[in-house]
Amino acid sequence: MEVPQEIYDAIVFHVENCQYNDSGCAARSTEIYSEKARKRLSVLRLVNQGFCRSASIRLFRTIRVVCSIDSMSRDPNHSAPKSLFELSKSRYCLDVRKVVVCIIGGHFVGLMDPDAPGLRQFMQDLAAVLPECLADFRRLSSFTFSVRPRLKGEPCHETLREQFAAIMANTFRYVPFGGLEELELNLPLTQDFAALLNEGRSTPDRFSIRSALRTVKHLALTVSDSTGFGGRPYDTMEPSAGQAEFPNNKYACDFFEWVGLATNLESLDLFCTHVLDMDVLDLTNLNKLRVLDICRIKISLSRLQFLVEQNRTSLRVIWLGSVELKTGTWTDALIGLCHLPHLEYFYAGSVGYSSDGESAHWRSSGYDFRPIASIHGPDHRALKKLERQVVATRRAHQLPELQPSDDGMYAFDSPVEDILPGDE
Repeated sequence: MEVPQEIYDAIVFHVENCQYNDSGCAARSTEIYSEKARKRLSVLRLVNQGFCRSASIRLFRTIRVVCSIDSMSRDPNHSAPKSLFELSKSRYCLDVRKVVVCIIGGHFVGLMDPDAPGLRQFMQDLAAVLPECLADFRRLSSFTFSVRPRLKGEPCHETLREQFAAIMANTFRYVPFGGLEELELNLPLTQDFAALLNEGRSTPDRFSIRSALRTVKHLALTVSDSTGFGGRPYDTMEPSAGQAEFPNNKYACDFFEWVGLATNLESLDLFCTHVLDMDVLDLTNLNKLRVLDICRIKISLSRLQFLVEQNRTSLRVIWLGSVELKTGTWTDALIGLCHLPHLEYFYAGSVGYSSDGESAHWRSSGYDFRPIASIHGPDHRALKKLERQVVATRRAHQLPELQPSDDGMYAFDSPVEDILPGDE
């Protein structure tokens, strides 16, 4: 008697035991990649045809192409690009839903050295096969390209930066990305994002990132080079060659244009090094956001209020890191957030006021690591008001309560009395 495929699927689901980062603190619920789970699925595929079919779907749905400098120092024949190519030519290519390309710096061998052991070969292989492989994964819905230096903000060697840019340019030229829903890019400079946009629009011979962005629901953009003046909050590094020639602030408009072109966004994650002015962003199409996660940007109060109001009924999570107001006060901004009916999580980390804005007089001087770096007392009381509102919303939605913390996570009961007008 033949066992129904549903039985195989249920067993495989139990054996994999997939875990998700959905503790309530994470901006988005994401699957936790597990090598142990993948090994269990690999073994299960060998049992019989039914298990092979079911386990393969789960085994190949997420593919990681990782270049770790530490591991490549021990294994210079690292074959991740080759394995990706072989999978793209197999019958399992239609099972691939997500591809993650990640280049990780080592503890003893610098990431930004183009002559690091194995790195040159890896980059050559990746450039040769990545666009063709992604084009073969016709059901691909999520793509990540990330450069993770050994030290946060570590500059990128110009040779490697040019190689990263060339790989991404060819990828967006020759891969249609017709059903792309999630896109995460970590590149050294805002100019790298600008160059990709300037590739132009789709033609009979080429595709364009401009058209691919229309279907994206989750967009995460990270600028990693923090060298030069303003790249770090409390110290300054000598600008890298790329930073000196292409300052991050100069290409802020192009960086934010990526967001403007993504007209179907539900989740937005922006991480900058130099504080970029978000007022240049066209907010017209940002009206379905459930998650807003921004770090190291500055914005006018009116623009922030407009963005929040446009997404009043959809916003669930707001994560603000070192966000600076140019005008108005955080009191007004936070009181506005109290009226969001479904806000279930809020984080504030060293938000404050822009040094060149109209509200600069409320800016804290020196080192201020409080959730709100402000000398304006009502700002802190408004944060407590929002804290209690989030607690009430989570309870109403029967969500687990979050534990108290001093790092800016406000979703727990507070004994501090709120004396703001209108607060009961």
